[in-house]
Amino acid sequence: MKKFLLSAIAALTMSFAASADVVTYDFINESYGMTRLSGDTKDYNDDPQAIVNGAITINATGKSRLWADGLRLYTGAKFDAVIKEGKISEIVITYKDKTAAKGVKFSDGQTGTYTVTEAVGTWKGDAETIKFESTITKSNLAISTIKVTYTGGVVDTRKPAGLAFSASTASAVVGQPFTAPTFTKETTATVTFASDNDKVATVDAATGAVTIVAAGEAVISAKSEANNDFLAGAASYKLTVTKAADSKYVKATAIEAGDKVVFVANNKVNKLFNKDYGYMSAEDLPEGTTTSFDGTSDIAFTVAAVEGGFTFTTSEGKMLGAKTGFYTFDTSDDSADNRAWTVTFDAEGVATITNVATSLVVYQDPGFGSFGCYDAKKLATLTNPAKPYIFKIEGKAGISETVAADNAPVEYYNLQGVRVANPENGLYIRRQGNKVSKVLVK
Repeated sequence: MKKFLLSAIAALTMSFAASADVVTYDFINESYGMTRLSGDTKDYNDDPQAIVNGAITINATGKSRLWADGLRLYTGAKFDAVIKEGKISEIVITYKDKTAAKGVKFSDGQTGTYTVTEAVGTWKGDAETIKFESTITKSNLAISTIKVTYTGGVVDTRKPAGLAFSASTASAVVGQPFTAPTFTKETTATVTFASDNDKVATVDAATGAVTIVAAGEAVISAKSEANNDFLAGAASYKLTVTKAADSKYVKATAIEAGDKVVFVANNKVNKLFNKDYGYMSAEDLPEGTTTSFDGTSDIAFTVAAVEGGFTFTTSEGKMLGAKTGFYTFDTSDDSADNRAWTVTFDAEGVATITNVATSLVVYQDPGFGSFGCYDAKKLATLTNPAKPYIFKIEGKAGISETVAADNAPVEYYNLQGVRVANPENGLYIRRQGNKVSKVLVK
């Protein structure tokens, strides 16, 4: 009898062992309904993103997206593995590298154990839901595969929510009517709409109606909870709002003090540069723009004449500069030469804009569309870099149209381009009419 019982127990144990199933998520080669992204995109997965593979569902919340190196998680992102009417006994997560593996935490208050060896994290236990969270504070981490071992479980037969907008991007102009992308759904659950930037656009939570507030970018999202018939769902689009055009820009073949100008290459024009340093972002112009376009004056640089060339100052008072060893623009350097540029034009109107202090030259990198300042060594690594054309606001400035310098009020700026009412002890930029010079105040 004892022998029989032992045999029965062994057989039963083998039966349980045999009933364990394994499912593997391969984020390098499979997409699971997600779009694999690349390049200079700012798109992400829906939030939350349900990734279904048989009886197992992985729910990613926060910023995540599918990339060439796997499922990328960003700061604050979380994910869980869930089984319905079953138990998960093991999860093996293969990360892109050891650094990525260190960036994921097994959420507190759960059963089971989670260990990390090299680029592999392993959870063991007995649970229906296992939660993980990203602990990185910058950049991202990538997951290559997730292997889940489980018993029981049923395939969720609920239908996708089917939330969708007719476009992933939309544009609007302040003060003008806006038509949002068409929204459709399959779910019978309530859909809630939201904006991630109410300073740019607000949204009626129930209807999705958008009210434009100001220039900038906002992500408009729609979410629904799961119910008996449908899975949870999410969809979104990125809304870019611009100011209404207030100026006409025309192609220039020369510049002078007082002109308000922009850089144009490959049918893109610079955006407002409001950083201490960085590449200068650009946006598309209407197709076929060659000699003129309508735009906003806030993106323009004001030209001033200085010894050896010109300076370019943004509408926010930042004076454009460059630094040796860097290919980005800089507005924080305290060198006056750092801010001076020479400008020449060829017969086609292409401008060579050269920084006096560093000899770096302004080019657009077509790979990203942004402008930077480059030397010959860096240019050799770029594909078809382009010198810009200069367009200037029609009817603005020109030294012959400005106030005579001798009669104009004197203004002082610190070397960061900020206006100073009462300068004391130090170097300052002195501007009177179209005359700009560096002075030492004692």
